Amino acid sequence: MLMGLTNPKHHFINPKRQKILTMNIRGRLILFSLILIILTGGTTTIGSAFLTLKQTIRQNHKRLIDASQSFEHKLNDSLTTLERNLDNFTNYSSTPIKVIATIGFFNDPETNLQLGSDYLVEGLYNLGKSSNVDSLAFYTQLDKQSDQHQWLFTYSSIINGIVGLNLQKKVALFTPNNWDTFDQKKTTRPNLFPAIYEEGPKYSLEIMPDGTTAIIIKQAFINQSFLYGYQAGSTLGYFVMRKSFNSSWNELDRQMGVNFAIYDINGKIKGSQVSMPDLDISAFQEDQKKTTALSDKMGNVYDSFVIPLHFNGKVIGFLSTNIPQSVTSAKIRETVMTLLIITLVVLIVMIATAWIIVTHFTEPILKMTAVATAMAEGELDRKIETSRTDELGTLAQAFAKMRDAIKHKIVELEEHNRLKDEFLANTSHELRTPLNGIIGIAESLIDGAAGELEPKVKANLAMIMGSGKRLFALVNDILDFSKLKQKNLELQLKSVGLREIAEIVLTLSQPLKGKKDLQLINAIEVNLPPALADENRVQQIFYNLVGNAIKFTESGQVEISAKVENFEGEGNLGRIVITISDTGIGIPEDKLDSIFESFEQAEGSTAREYGGTGLGLTVTKQLVQLHSGKIWVESTLGMGSQFKFTLPISEEYEISPPSQSVSNNALLENVFLPETAVSTEPAGEGQFKILAVDDEPVNLQVLVNHLSLHDYIVIKALSGMEALALLEEGLKPDIILLDVMMPKMTGYEVIKKLREKWQLTELPVLLLTAKNQVEDLVVGLEVGANDYLTKPIAKDELLARIKTHLNVKRLREENLRMTAELDVARQLQQMILPKDEELEAIDGLDIAGFMEPADEVGGDYYDVLQHSGRILFAIGDVTGHGLESGALAIMVQSSVRTLLANNETDPVKFFSALNHTVFHNVQRMNVEKSLTLALVDYKDNQLYLSGQHEEMIVVRNGELELIDTIDLGFPIGLDEDIAEFVNQATVPLNAGDVVVLYTDGITEAENIDGQLYGLERLCEVIRQNWQQTAQEIQQAVIGEVRQFIGEQKVYDDITLLVLKQQ
Repeated sequence: MLMGLTNPKHHFINPKRQKILTMNIRGRLILFSLILIILTGGTTTIGSAFLTLKQTIRQNHKRLIDASQSFEHKLNDSLTTLERNLDNFTNYSSTPIKVIATIGFFNDPETNLQLGSDYLVEGLYNLGKSSNVDSLAFYTQLDKQSDQHQWLFTYSSIINGIVGLNLQKKVALFTPNNWDTFDQKKTTRPNLFPAIYEEGPKYSLEIMPDGTTAIIIKQAFINQSFLYGYQAGSTLGYFVMRKSFNSSWNELDRQMGVNFAIYDINGKIKGSQVSMPDLDISAFQEDQKKTTALSDKMGNVYDSFVIPLHFNGKVIGFLSTNIPQSVTSAKIRETVMTLLIITLVVLIVMIATAWIIVTHFTEPILKMTAVATAMAEGELDRKIETSRTDELGTLAQAFAKMRDAIKHKIVELEEHNRLKDEFLANTSHELRTPLNGIIGIAESLIDGAAGELEPKVKANLAMIMGSGKRLFALVNDILDFSKLKQKNLELQLKSVGLREIAEIVLTLSQPLKGKKDLQLINAIEVNLPPALADENRVQQIFYNLVGNAIKFTESGQVEISAKVENFEGEGNLGRIVITISDTGIGIPEDKLDSIFESFEQAEGSTAREYGGTGLGLTVTKQLVQLHSGKIWVESTLGMGSQFKFTLPISEEYEISPPSQSVSNNALLENVFLPETAVSTEPAGEGQFKILAVDDEPVNLQVLVNHLSLHDYIVIKALSGMEALALLEEGLKPDIILLDVMMPKMTGYEVIKKLREKWQLTELPVLLLTAKNQVEDLVVGLEVGANDYLTKPIAKDELLARIKTHLNVKRLREENLRMTAELDVARQLQQMILPKDEELEAIDGLDIAGFMEPADEVGGDYYDVLQHSGRILFAIGDVTGHGLESGALAIMVQSSVRTLLANNETDPVKFFSALNHTVFHNVQRMNVEKSLTLALVDYKDNQLYLSGQHEEMIVVRNGELELIDTIDLGFPIGLDEDIAEFVNQATVPLNAGDVVVLYTDGITEAENIDGQLYGLERLCEVIRQNWQQTAQEIQQAVIGEVRQFIGEQKVYDDITLLVLKQQ
């Protein structure tokens, strides 16, 4: 399919689309406002409903508590009054009881009560009236032969009198007007109380026959003094009183909107304003007040508050105060509906307000948007309304200023562009003159104009000529680009045979292949009609496209083909479609649209095969368009590309003969230099080897010329892959000079490969590049380069940088040598330490040893030896650090073991022989070394200590003792004869005693504040842990020392030897 490419344009939104978008913007603003308002209203409604629910629940809970407390207070007040009145009535100070008591001296018990009945009746009436009870009854033992107490009197607030037995034991009615027992009318006993007194709790709850709930109080009438016929303390009778709650319930219901239910102590319902079932009291503790939900027998649910009813410290029943949940829900629904109505009204008002505000502010914005759209399409003279005085007016004024600035800038840029094009044109022309001289003189010298030249000189001149021709081609690209932009390029149209032009171009492009396995094929048929074109410009188009194809194709073929195709609107002749196809790397799909733009390349990174200005395809496209043709590309990444363009068919079939000389405008050839120019053999002999890597042989030769004069050995590589191959084969350069912009593999990628194997200081890399941007420098250093130089490279700076990095490398190697010596010293130290299994094999002693070398190896040493029943402990500290100290420690160990094997037991002879050996070896080594050494000979639970070293620590039963060794010896190797300084001390050991030997690496350990660990701290740790095993004591000491040091550097070896008598 034919793919036409148009000039790049800015794509602006058309006015209709813009109008839709602006309407959407206004709609979105209104929608956003609407959503915000709805969210606000909804949140407010939900929040208010939640708060209402919470407040209602809180209010209900308070009402329940208040009603329960109020009822409980009323009940307690009533009961207290009843108790008080009843006590007063039964007290002998009351008139009725006095009368009964007095009469009792003269009559038998039955007559006694009958004679005092009129007084008792009046007293009972007054008791019931003052106590505000519903009813009360009095029982007594009328029949002395029976243990039962029979009913005698009943008071009722309804009849406002007393019903009881008269003297004839007939039921009669007594009224306040006539209490005479003998003159009363007969009546029937009211069914308020049973005829016989029933035992029961003093306080109880009952349902009355009329359905009301009452509390029952029973109290015995006790004889408190002698009464005829009765013993003191005997029961004369019983009072039973009833008081109803319903009036209190109704009053509280009216006041607080609650209802009540009352239960006995077993949870059995004894009265309620609604039909409540029995209460499960197993869920309640005796004194627990509980909020819960209860249901009545109809299934209605109530929020309830249940409390136990107390009187005189006893629970007499339970009370539930209830509020129907339906009432609560109705109140909440009513509140929510009110809130919803209010919210809806507010939403309507706010939406209307938002619409007005959005319209007010978006109208001028829409106008400015229309102006902006017009300006984007080039209408910079549209009027902008700037009469408003608010922020939008300020924005409009700023917009107008911006429009004026854009107009001014466009004019300015057009002028700058014109000047730039003139400068490019003039500069290109000016550059051609010196380039012509460089190329011409170099060619003449190669041809022998100044006599016969050496091959090496000819190779250098060939490089100069090749570089000049490449620069000449780039200048031509710039000149053509400038002409095309200024539209100053005129075509000389004529009939051109494309097959002949293709043959010439492919022939002259053969040198571009180099060593590539690549075929250049001319597949244009002989009978192809001629094209109406400018011959030189067609050659230039072919050269540009064929040159690009060769650049990006390593193997396979580059083919030119052509055919005639008819396109709509092209007339009967049609057009010739020319195709330059290759089997190269292909072009990414996202680059296909931009590849023909100015300064654009399909592969913009520094890894491209060849450089260039990025103008070649731009010039090609414009030359095709000058011929009224089109150009496009079809490509598959990794498979190759097909560049296609069209040319008009000439109506004249007579073909003009092609020019045999190729114009300079089409010159893209690459000069191939002699093989000696890219040799990888050393260019000279010297101390340092330098690997120079650059894809330009000329640049390599420049480096060879500079460096060989200073006696450097230069090895050359034309690519990063070739350089890596040389290194893999065993080449060991001292420094690498690496170009950044190379084919296939950039300098950055080469460095990444190098840093996988060599560190910065192992193999310095100096980057060389023509780029001079800060970001390029940063990238180079980040991937692992040591330094960076930009081309053209100053000779003196290059040599100075190389010397600097070679010196750094030499210093590092010296440091590595010293580090290796320290590693050897550490290994020597570890070699001479006794093994753990050797220590465990010693009978009678628990032994633990520890030695940790410092960063620079301090020469500490300890040993544990066993021979012929003797056990010898040695601990020493060599002065100084490094390999010599480690070697001296080995020397001491060997000497001590030799003397022990020879059964030398005299400490003076032992130390004299040891000192003689060490002293003469130190002199021969020509170093200032000595060591402090303590020898401890253990035998028969005795320690024989000799030699000068740190104080020995002994712990006996928790008591700590320090044994000074200053008078027991002299530093080994410091003087030729030390015999007079050697002495011996005897230290007896008992079971559990601990002996600790150490070096000054512990006591002189330093923390971050410069404080020393010290002997006092060491002794304290040992004293605290002396009862532990030797290993545990050693671990405690080392752990404490490490904690004290922290992150501070360890400057001396740390050595510790712990002995414990078993």
